[in-house]
Amino acid sequence: MTELTGERYDFAGKNALVTGTSHGMGEKIGQILLSEGVHVIGNSRSGPPESFADYIASGKADYEQGDLVLRAKQVIENIYKKHGGSEILVINAGMFSSKPFFEATDEEIDAIVDLNLKVPMKLFKHWYKLYDPNNEGAKKPELAVSIASISSFYAWESGSAYQGAKAGLMATLASYRSTLDRIRKESSTGALSPRIIGIYPDNVATGLLEKDSTESSYAVKGDLLPVDTVVNTVIDAIKGQGDFGRYDDVAILVNPREPETGAELKGAYLAFLPPDDETHRPDFSARQLVMVLDEDQLIKGNS
Repeated sequence: MTELTGERYDFAGKNALVTGTSHGMGEKIGQILLSEGVHVIGNSRSGPPESFADYIASGKADYEQGDLVLRAKQVIENIYKKHGGSEILVINAGMFSSKPFFEATDEEIDAIVDLNLKVPMKLFKHWYKLYDPNNEGAKKPELAVSIASISSFYAWESGSAYQGAKAGLMATLASYRSTLDRIRKESSTGALSPRIIGIYPDNVATGLLEKDSTESSYAVKGDLLPVDTVVNTVIDAIKGQGDFGRYDDVAILVNPREPETGAELKGAYLAFLPPDDETHRPDFSARQLVMVLDEDQLIKGNS
């Protein structure tokens, strides 16, 4: 990866709420932020992972256990009461299923849409609205990162609730930016202006894809992204150096097509996505590609 330049986001004294931290990407994102001196408030339906234990014991981390589908507002309220809020919000928790719409039960559709779309909406709303500028100790919302999916841009055969929810999340991030832009323009006192970042990974080797493929007609094909590639992209986006400071939407592509020639490019590439001037949504067709892994560093999937 090319060396990034420019002033990075200052982690000193910051709080971060990171969802889905019991294992996987959320745990790793939390660990890196903790190593940078950020006070991390983790969340999952189960308790904290063992890797958080010493940080929690020493007061460098905290945990809000609970189902965000039911407790999104309460979790944010607790963080404001205990810690004055958080400057950083990382929405990582999600649920994957490739079942076609016509095969999924109503309950399965509800669960997928709730966690992948409704929860991010509620978390951002309360993270932003519960901030009290008259409270000198309150942490001003500065930066929100949502992990969406490359399926926001591509259609799967038969479709799925997961794809619909992630596409809705992409539209929601665009709506956040548009709304915040309007509020800033109308404010005479200086409104809140948190940065809204969207990360859109290709298929990731988390184990969920393989498990899901044994329970449905969906087949995992091609190479997969290592988990660390996605985690490092999230951290670089938070730091905001180089191109990560210029673009709010970053896709991570496996063996993509070159935008102009259509030639297949082997390896993993960051696709920095400029916003469309009219819709505020990321313009995938105008992506700028930067290679981050060669073909040999990908996780080999089924052919």
